[in-house]
Amino acid sequence: MLAVGAVGLYWGVLCTLTHLPGNPGPEPLRPGVPHLDKVGHTAAFAVLAILACVVISQFRPVALRELLAVAIGLAVYAGLDEYTQGWVPLRTPDPLDWLADVAGILVGILLFVLIRRVLRRSASDATVTVKPPPT
Repeated sequence: MLAVGAVGLYWGVLCTLTHLPGNPGPEPLRPGVPHLDKVGHTAAFAVLAILACVVISQFRPVALRELLAVAIGLAVYAGLDEYTQGWVPLRTPDPLDWLADVAGILVGILLFVLIRRVLRRSASDATVTVKPPPT
């Protein structure tokens, strides 16, 4: 149940941060680096996707169907998140931000699958029984 709390907390922080009023001046986070904010979007949604997959894996086996549900659900959320930023002072929705979010979702799901595969392989290697020598 710890994972459920972690994803809820992370999601809440992410939603709060994306809906803070913008700054009227230049972007301080990306001096001279174009589109650096897209890296932040990708990373933030990759973490969210990984956490969502971990939560689902605690309640049911994770197969392609569940991974697609995570991808679609989070992509819809990311779209709504971008859209509602238009209601916040000095913020504007950006379709490229949404694409970066979706890229992060896909990266996060891929990382979850790869990490799970490595962990399963390590666990199965650790449980290999050694046969006693023939007598």
